[in-house]
Amino acid sequence: MSQFKRKLSKVSGFSLVELMVVVAIIGTLASIALPKFQAFQAKAKQAEVKTNLSGIYTFQLSYQGENGSYFKSGYFTSAKQTQLFGGGNKRYTYSIVDGSTDANNFVAQGTAASGALGKCQGSSDTWQINQDRVLSQTSNGLVNCGL
Repeated sequence: MSQFKRKLSKVSGFSLVELMVVVAIIGTLASIALPKFQAFQAKAKQAEVKTNLSGIYTFQLSYQGENGSYFKSGYFTSAKQTQLFGGGNKRYTYSIVDGSTDANNFVAQGTAASGALGKCQGSSDTWQINQDRVLSQTSNGLVNCGL
């Protein structure tokens, strides 16, 4: 029995101080990594507007092929956006901002909803695509992300 007590007393482990140091190190690493993660998450959310604007471009080409002109600005109502892009969490709203006077031109725009990009979002985030399939960011909403 005395041998068992000696073996039991020789069992070593981590002290409370050592465990607290490890937790502090993990916390520091997490505080460094979290802002970068949020920035990449916001960039991934921007992929939604790029994809949907490419879809609008394809719709415009189809419409123009059948009707001889691009569709006009009143087309993307809230109900139509839900029908085309789903009824889930809408991060962006879409509109046709140009093309009502010239049948051969259009500019489609996607604007981020308030808070749609999380903590990284500044005042607004706006993307546009035109009849030549030129996709451009007209207003960068990722101002606090470090990217």
